[in-house]
Amino acid sequence: MCPEAKSKYPKLASLDITSPECSDPAFEGMASNYLKVFDEVITSVEQTPADASSACQRLNSVGKMHRNKVNGMKFDDFQQLEAPFLYNEKAEMLFKKFFQFCLHLFTVKNVDPDGKKFDRVSRLFCDSESFKMDLILDVNTQLYQLGINDKFRLMLCSSMRDDGLTDEGEYDKTIENVPRVRMFEYVMYGKIYRIEGDEYNTETSRLAAYVSFGGLLMRIQGEANNLNGFEADKNIYLLIKKVPN
Repeated sequence: MCPEAKSKYPKLASLDITSPECSDPAFEGMASNYLKVFDEVITSVEQTPADASSACQRLNSVGKMHRNKVNGMKFDDFQQLEAPFLYNEKAEMLFKKFFQFCLHLFTVKNVDPDGKKFDRVSRLFCDSESFKMDLILDVNTQLYQLGINDKFRLMLCSSMRDDGLTDEGEYDKTIENVPRVRMFEYVMYGKIYRIEGDEYNTETSRLAAYVSFGGLLMRIQGEANNLNGFEADKNIYLLIKKVPN
């Protein structure tokens, strides 16, 4: 890895892919490819951001190619490999168009401003300053609670499959064992039922996506280029993890 990448991502730089826990050839090959392509992505970001898309796409392909080979193995080190791509703000901005998911940091600004409609459900009003996105989300408070000023990571993705193909049909309980799912605290599965423009904003092109998670509703609204891939009648997973204030 280049010195800049090592200083920015010490966990990735210190990962020993030859350790006994990572001795499987499939894992070793995957880790080596990740390190190589990630180095290319960092270089692209620093020097020519506009040309970084091809490296991002390669990185995504590497993950899809090898993930199924390491199922059932120890994933701690694999998660260290993935962490920089999931939680680095610069990576979020660049990779969001090429990965299957969008990942953003939101802050809860209000809870049930019009009063509670149901005993076990709260409606959260949130925003993401970095990406100028607004979120309204119904949450089952019996399972998970967020309060005003709480911050959380939100991931929306169309698939949890190892091959990256879009999930079809009913919710699959086996996703509870998927490493990506275990990294979060609250997960829902639903369907996008409407996409519309923002009729109140004429300065930029904004979109709003509406999702129903078995009756719990979500509206996410932002600039159109931040909502690429959202299509009506498409199944979608929502994953949330609270972060320290």
